[in-house]
Amino acid sequence: SLPCPMNGHRPSLETDAATELRLMWQRRPADCFDTQDRLNPSTPEKMGKRQSTQTERVEALATVRPQSDGLAALYARAEQAEGDFARFFDQSLDLLCVTGFDGYFKRLNQAWTTCLGWTEGELQARPFLDFVHPEDHKLTLAEVDRLGEDGVTVLFENRYRHGDGSYRWLQWNARSLGGSQRIYAAARDVTRLKRLEREVLDIADREQER
Repeated sequence: SLPCPMNGHRPSLETDAATELRLMWQRRPADCFDTQDRLNPSTPEKMGKRQSTQTERVEALATVRPQSDGLAALYARAEQAEGDFARFFDQSLDLLCVTGFDGYFKRLNQAWTTCLGWTEGELQARPFLDFVHPEDHKLTLAEVDRLGEDGVTVLFENRYRHGDGSYRWLQWNARSLGGSQRIYAAARDVTRLKRLEREVLDIADREQER
């Protein structure tokens, strides 16, 4: 027969459930509280644990914030350095360029347009050898090959075609990085200097003929 509710007994199903809940509560982690505990802690121990947890969180945030500030400062310095380099590259009076081993310009500064009259897009659209004087093709290719082997070119000279059809003498210093398949170079327009040299030689020749 079923136990009578009036004599203080309950069905075994309810007794088992209540027992399980009580055991779960006893096994709970020490720092876990139910919703009521969080909203209305009823013992000094619970209050102390809650305050301890909050203090640990504040200390953790205090530790992270300087690290975040340090990263922000690092990023700011990196952006500043990148901006300085971009301005240096673009505003340089020398003809600066990055050239690929495939024979095409990858990056040029404004000085190229000022010196040769071609736009950056026009210079990048064709192999750079197309702009070199035909008489200088062989020397230029030999220098590029040597640059690939030795990694450095100093004071190499050749002639580049201007947009108006005339030619400008350029004097090169360059370095290659084989791993990146790139040549980093700086050139100067020495056309005037070459003209003066030619005039001096002509004068010397005329003096010898007298």
